[in-house]
Amino acid sequence: MAQLLPWDVLPIYNWPTVDSEAWSAAMTPASIFDARRSLHGRPAVECRVMCAAWGRWLGYLLHTEADIGAGGVSHLTRDVIKTYAESLFRHLSPVTVRSYMTSFLIVAEHMFPAEPLSDLRAITRPIQKRISPVGKYMPELVDSVTLDHAAAQMLHDAEHVTHQYRAAGLYRDALATKMLVYAPLRIGNMGALRLGKDISKVGTQYRITIAGESAKARKPLTYPLPASITPFIDRYLEYYRPLLLECRGRHWRAGNKDAFWISRDGSKQCPKTLGRHIGDLTEQYLGTRVSPHRFRRIAATSIAVMAPDKVNVIKCVLGQSTQVMGERHYNRAGTIQAGLTFQAIFNS
Repeated sequence: MAQLLPWDVLPIYNWPTVDSEAWSAAMTPASIFDARRSLHGRPAVECRVMCAAWGRWLGYLLHTEADIGAGGVSHLTRDVIKTYAESLFRHLSPVTVRSYMTSFLIVAEHMFPAEPLSDLRAITRPIQKRISPVGKYMPELVDSVTLDHAAAQMLHDAEHVTHQYRAAGLYRDALATKMLVYAPLRIGNMGALRLGKDISKVGTQYRITIAGESAKARKPLTYPLPASITPFIDRYLEYYRPLLLECRGRHWRAGNKDAFWISRDGSKQCPKTLGRHIGDLTEQYLGTRVSPHRFRRIAATSIAVMAPDKVNVIKCVLGQSTQVMGERHYNRAGTIQAGLTFQAIFNS
């Protein structure tokens, strides 16, 4: 079972002088006549991954109480590197270790191009050959930013629908889409929100709180929603939700006083039906159907692509009990970044 590493990635401002200078040199542009290799011009995400790879190594050395004051490649011996790799395997999945060791080798080659690094290559190459970098999940081609913009357009369009009850239903679905971007809950939890219990206003912001017994991992979940969503929730609660409560369709049932989501029948909205509406809306606006569960995968991949140094928060964002999901999407993000790099080269 995957778990967090028992040591932290050492931030660059705490690196030994030799290492920080080597990193600065690696980030400096190199001419075609320069024999050294440069990271300059690579995507910012890739550079952060490389920086984290060396910081992870330094963090490990500090964890083992090694003296890193001299910096450089003084600790890059076969035995120390082997022990480092074994430590990674104890705490992370094989694919993640492959990714970490590959980044470690690349950044070392750029920071210390004059060093042979034979021991590091001797340990990393077999790991690369033995472990496939390909997972069973396809990468997400829609990110959270795109979903957020689409949801904003949905909300805007719903305000211009002339039929008020249809507008209320569309606004409800658009708001659920917007909220899922920032609180990627399972649809069973999102669709069952209760006013004053699971969702409440604290100051100028709303907060979603799911009790442990209602969460799959049996741990309480709390999602503070950004202030930018507050006007949309206020609008729904003050105008559109009361409209929906007026409806009396054939499936109307009493007991909807605290239900956050109200159906076109005037009853508590069924979570599965809400999920289907969200899928319909996203397909209409994006050309691809995004189910509520895909919001969770997209959130994880977006974090891994945009902030790879914060991949460990995925477990908390998704309410997972282990870090397996975070590793899976970190690895998936690597294939997306490779594709973007290829496009940049192709279009240059």
